[in-house]
Amino acid sequence: MKPKVIIITLLVIGGLLIITLGWQPTVAALRQIVYPTNRFDGGLVGYWSFNGSDVSGTTATDRSGGGLNGTIAGAPKRRGGVVGQALDFDGADNTVSVAHNALLSPASVSVEFWMLANREVNFQGPVMKTSSGTWNDGYGFYNRSTNSKFTWWVDDYDASASPGGYVTIDMPSLGQWHHVVGTYDGATVTLYIDGAVSGTPFSYATGITYVDSTLSIGLPPSGSYWDGAIDEVRVYNRAMSATEVAEHYKTTARTEGDKQSISQNNRYDGGLVGFWPFNGADISGVTASDRSGQGNNGTLTSGPTTATGVVGQALKFDGVNDYITIANPGADDFGTGPMSVSAWYKTGSLGYMTPIDNKQAGTNLAGFNLYVNTNTNTMRFRIANGAAQAETVGTKAINDNQWHHSVGVRDGDTITLYTDGAQDGTPTTGVSAWDITSANTIQIAAYQSPGGFWNGPLDEIRLYNRVLSATEVAEIYRAGAPEQRSKQNISQNNRFDGGLVGFWPFNGPDVSGTVATDRGSGGNNGTLTGGPTVASGVVGQALKFDGINDYVDVVTPPTLTAFSISGWVRISGTGVHPVVNFGAAGGVPLVSLYWDTTRHIIYMGGSNYRYFNADTNLADNNWHHVVFTIPGTADADITTSAIYVDGVLQSTNATVSTGAQTAKSILWIGRTAQVAAYFDGLLDEVRAYNRALSATEVAEIYRAGKRE
Repeated sequence: MKPKVIIITLLVIGGLLIITLGWQPTVAALRQIVYPTNRFDGGLVGYWSFNGSDVSGTTATDRSGGGLNGTIAGAPKRRGGVVGQALDFDGADNTVSVAHNALLSPASVSVEFWMLANREVNFQGPVMKTSSGTWNDGYGFYNRSTNSKFTWWVDDYDASASPGGYVTIDMPSLGQWHHVVGTYDGATVTLYIDGAVSGTPFSYATGITYVDSTLSIGLPPSGSYWDGAIDEVRVYNRAMSATEVAEHYKTTARTEGDKQSISQNNRYDGGLVGFWPFNGADISGVTASDRSGQGNNGTLTSGPTTATGVVGQALKFDGVNDYITIANPGADDFGTGPMSVSAWYKTGSLGYMTPIDNKQAGTNLAGFNLYVNTNTNTMRFRIANGAAQAETVGTKAINDNQWHHSVGVRDGDTITLYTDGAQDGTPTTGVSAWDITSANTIQIAAYQSPGGFWNGPLDEIRLYNRVLSATEVAEIYRAGAPEQRSKQNISQNNRFDGGLVGFWPFNGPDVSGTVATDRGSGGNNGTLTGGPTVASGVVGQALKFDGINDYVDVVTPPTLTAFSISGWVRISGTGVHPVVNFGAAGGVPLVSLYWDTTRHIIYMGGSNYRYFNADTNLADNNWHHVVFTIPGTADADITTSAIYVDGVLQSTNATVSTGAQTAKSILWIGRTAQVAAYFDGLLDEVRAYNRALSATEVAEIYRAGKRE
């Protein structure tokens, strides 16, 4: 077989860009939730995550990159899901429909999702694509309450409306999340529940016939509405293997996920009545969205600003007049019952009594208050019933400009405070009959007046109508603790960042309007040109380029001598696919890295170029990691340049070094000037270094992000 080749055009510039996989601190949490966006996505033709940033009004965004957005009807509620947020279908009129598209009608197919059924309803279908009330074309799942069975089927639209190929099992247990995958490879129909084959695979070689029809989530044609939650719906144009199914399940199953996931979106959400994560998708104008599913959104006052958080993004309060108000929703009127309040915080210069989360207007007035007393530089948790107040006083010093985590718990007769995963101070007793119901709003970062304003960042504030156990508190702390994240090597800002002068991760907080923020040391933001769109990436979010006129223009490129280019690419179509075009005025030639389906070339101005053979075909619609390194910008340096694909050094084919080098100040991502071409596909985690990465570093970066 003739090897494919990767072309890197390189106009050496005194500055270079490196597209390397890496993580910024604001995306540390996302790196751990690998499954929804980063793994086994070959052949993915539709993906509806239902996460906060993917549900807007009546639109459920398709994160596969195919643009098959769904239409939401009946206003299903949002709730905590297996990964991030799910949709809760009421069994009455809630649906999501995706218009017919040939991408959703493959010969071989896999349909994957998580479901939680509240009750059995005859012929309720969580996911189905069929045109008829007899369900004799397409594919789908349904439940029959008359015999308590659950079925995955495919059919060929035969006139007799025979059952086609199907697997029927006992209905999975109600009130619990289950991972469901149905596959058909052209010969066998297979059903998986919670990572394992369920029922007997059905031999069926007739194939699937499709009649133009919508993909329905929550309601099949002539069936019943789904009563329960659905999360992470995916459709593939191939049959997933048993290994892939098991790996998907293990990666996201809640028992396993509790060990892995940093994001508090996915953990300990039972009894959650308020959750304000302050991430990019959760802040819009003056609104801080409540991700608990209860709709208790907050209103930002006086302009708190965004900052890097423990998980994703935080809000920073100025200690003068910044705060958030949450109107009294009633769900936080705990009466004499249990409650817990949790928050991450970092202190600046604080006043005498500075609250994080407060629903108490003054001395003895009913409510609760989690606050710092700077006389002791410790955290305190207080409740009051309108006649008296009781509080637990912490002993751990926290006024040190470092991240800390505190939880206040009211459990019957006792209130307890935890800081950084451990009990802080002595619990206070004697409050069993206290009614702490209050008509006050919840104030974040200020007292009710308002007054006593918080100075510093706050993140991941949560409110529960139950007791968080000491084990849960410790787990939540360990999941987000900075030292724990360092042990897990999640953040690429803490790995291989020596000489990092440019970093364009394209994650949610990094793309705003037409601006792609540079998270490296240079502050060289890019301008989105032609309208590239967001899609699921190797790490969090990527940019999707149309191959026509989409690119990112970094107006002021860094100035470099030795450099590396590294990045993740997912190529669609054929032809030339430019990844990076980079140069700087002052004698540094332009560098262009691109794939032309025949070879990779490094081009250094004039006629100077080098190309490499590559055994891996990059134009296969899968993610690949590409790195280019060079020790300098002289003509001779091109002979020692190197290209790596998926962590492996590629062999050199030829070097031509004639002609004068051309100086040009430019940095384009997704476009090249050499052959007037634009990238068609997805690009993620673009980085620029002022040094040549070693082979060991390249291999480590690849292993950190690979999906196998």
